[in-house]
Amino acid sequence: MLNSIFYLQKRVKSRFLSGKKLLTLSFILCSLFAKADYWTQKADFPGGTKPEAVCFVIGTKGYVGTGGITSNSFWEYDPDNNIWTQKANIGGFGRHAAVGFALNNKGYIGLGSNPTQGFLVDFWEYDPSINTWTAKANFPGSPRASPISFSINNFGYVGLGLDNSLNEFNDFWQYNPLNNSWVQKANFATFPRWYAVGFCINLKGYVCAGFDSTGSKNDLWEYNPYNDSWSQKADFIGTPRLSPCAFSLNNSGYVGTGLDINNTCYQDFYQYNPSNNSWSQITNFGGSPRSGASSFSINNKGYVGLGRPSSTFIDFWEYIPDSTITPDSTLAPQDSTTENSSITISPNPFTTTTTLQIPEELLKENCTLTIFDATGKKVFQSEIKNPKTEITRKGLADGIYIYRVMSKEKILGSGKMVVE
Repeated sequence: MLNSIFYLQKRVKSRFLSGKKLLTLSFILCSLFAKADYWTQKADFPGGTKPEAVCFVIGTKGYVGTGGITSNSFWEYDPDNNIWTQKANIGGFGRHAAVGFALNNKGYIGLGSNPTQGFLVDFWEYDPSINTWTAKANFPGSPRASPISFSINNFGYVGLGLDNSLNEFNDFWQYNPLNNSWVQKANFATFPRWYAVGFCINLKGYVCAGFDSTGSKNDLWEYNPYNDSWSQKADFIGTPRLSPCAFSLNNSGYVGTGLDINNTCYQDFYQYNPSNNSWSQITNFGGSPRSGASSFSINNKGYVGLGRPSSTFIDFWEYIPDSTITPDSTLAPQDSTTENSSITISPNPFTTTTTLQIPEELLKENCTLTIFDATGKKVFQSEIKNPKTEITRKGLADGIYIYRVMSKEKILGSGKMVVE
């Protein structure tokens, strides 16, 4: 059985078993181990094999559902207690290669394929507070499987994929949960593709890898929702591949696993740094090589598991990034919007001034207000001393900003603020 912790080989080419003591260079090695990134095996997924399942995060819990061929089961992972709990089955049909995202403390799952129903366009909303699913507006594009998705600024984004006639797509759509509507956005900038992966860093979306009419891909594209545009970034430095997995941590993206056109699966993993548009290889995924894995991040840790081709892939792994990599405190966190109806900004949009209003009882918690611009950079921070706080534009350019109200280490609420 594989050892549960794998340390970065380029830093320390050593693997040790529990119970053994290091007899030499212990101080140096311990220092290196403390700085290296590593994977630790966690509780196995109890819901059976689920290649190409949907996954997302709500609060501090991860969720995994659908996958396989006809599965509609849905599970919650609690990283604090390393426990899986089965939740209500998703609405509609079981499905394979569907898509999902989380918005405003709700989860969304849709599209995918079912062996008797064909390719689907339905979408469903999950409310974890009452453990129920509600049908939402159908996806307005063509039925499809293997699309990509991410969420930014309280909107969900879905696109790409293919249908049962092997037609590939590059259309791209935005979902607004407030009015339960879809709006078509700028098409993906290059050829239609499927089995790509999507993730988000600092209010920008990213699409990487996949397969199109020219073969397996290793390109990376950035989507800017502010001006609805795509721009190409540095190519993924691993082997071109399809069906990898991805997550975001500490203002970086992580992409790994997947398979190539020869059906060779991989376990290598890479980090993308948007600040200098560069990739670097990190320690390999702790489990066996695979594709169609599930992945998400919670509290600055990544999680990867399940997948194919093995019928026994129910393992689940936690990734701890290199402790020498310090998160940039001037950048917005990945969970940049957490709605709280008791915290408001009005008027919004505004031209010169607006007012932040919070419940008076929250003042006892020494709240702070932080504002980030569209790139994720912190542009303002101040202690909140009154239930009503005037905010002036203070030289801010017209555009979309994110405000965050925080008490100690807890985000009380955040949302979009528009200066015009």
